[in-house]
Amino acid sequence: MPSLSIRPRFTFHLLRTYDVVVYLDVDPVLVLPLDEFLIAGYDAADSLDAERYPGEVYLNCGVFAVTNRMFCQEWTRRMYESTNSFRDVQEAFNDLVKSGRYSVQIVDEKDCYYNERSRPYWDDIVIRDGRLFCNGRQLKVLHWAGGFANLDRKFSYGGFSSKVRQFLNRAADTTDFTSSDFVANWRLFT
Repeated sequence: MPSLSIRPRFTFHLLRTYDVVVYLDVDPVLVLPLDEFLIAGYDAADSLDAERYPGEVYLNCGVFAVTNRMFCQEWTRRMYESTNSFRDVQEAFNDLVKSGRYSVQIVDEKDCYYNERSRPYWDDIVIRDGRLFCNGRQLKVLHWAGGFANLDRKFSYGGFSSKVRQFLNRAADTTDFTSSDFVANWRLFT
């Protein structure tokens, strides 16, 4: 989607004033501080996307941080150098990361989840000591809608327990994490 190309260009301009720019889509629910993004020493920091192929490292551009303006310039350029007239912002980001030209930190590689990689474990989310856990990891960011496909099944995931729904409603200061029946009645994009 060409309108999403604003991410690297706007980040480039913000880095004139700030040392680090953290970007969040509109649908992540932050349930813990994003400390990993505040540790210096990287050009870009990102989190793992849903696993498409076993062992694949593919990053999700819904929650990321950048410290290097040159990274943003090259990211923008790569979006427009495809054989098509425009290349997906996330695809170009991942292509740039795989080039090895920049220092990239994957913030949720081991002990926590920031993004889509946690989705297969949402049925098993538990609350311990005021924090969410699934698959043995802390859940720092629940990227709950995640993409444009099948939105009616994503907005209020049916597998969340009532306690997890209450936790997410408090964390997001909302009532959006209601029953999935409520969401089924939404008329999206009408």
